[in-house]
Amino acid sequence: MAVDDPLATLADIQEPAIDALWFERPLVWLALLLLLVLVVYAVLKRYQQFQQQAPRREALALLQRLPAQCTASELTEILKRYLKARQLPVTLLSATPSELQRFLEHNSRGSAEDIRWPDLMALHYQRDVDAAQLQSYRQSLARWLSHHPWVLTLP
Repeated sequence: MAVDDPLATLADIQEPAIDALWFERPLVWLALLLLLVLVVYAVLKRYQQFQQQAPRREALALLQRLPAQCTASELTEILKRYLKARQLPVTLLSATPSELQRFLEHNSRGSAEDIRWPDLMALHYQRDVDAAQLQSYRQSLARWLSHHPWVLTLP
């Protein structure tokens, strides 16, 4: 039996409908792409914030590792290392304890924590340092490192 028209056998075959997601719904793909960009941006900002907080975390860890019988100069050294990592003016790194105390009091104002700083000049230069004052300095420094504002200003 011969077929008259060879295309007649193909008459019942149809091309599939084009219902692929990428072809029919470009706005869905655009929205997904926008969502992906927003997620990547949020993750990068969070990572950047995490990296910026690294000096603070390191200073708090160093403060925890210091022995209970540490000196005021060791505590001040941790503070100066933190301020150096924050890239504040070099004059602050060579500041006297009274200038440093003025800076700390200036940047402690208006915070949720009421931080009282002991006399740093007395802690640094007296022969017999009061252990309670030294402990107060240590606690104030830990509280300031934990709660100080991100933007530090010079007095």
